[in-house]
Amino acid sequence: MHNSEMNIYDSTILIVDDNQTNLRMLSNAIAESGWEILVATDGESAI
Repeated sequence: MHNSEMNIYDSTILIVDDNQTNLRMLSNAIAESGWEILVATDGESAI
């Protein structure tokens, strides 16, 4: 692998949503794929 290539499975996903149901559903679906997940409930806390 070249230095410019990235293994996407070594990455972290940030999920931002003010709806708890959406956060839970997305987090569960993504976690099953092995990704690391960060969650924020609004744009300000995401930054």
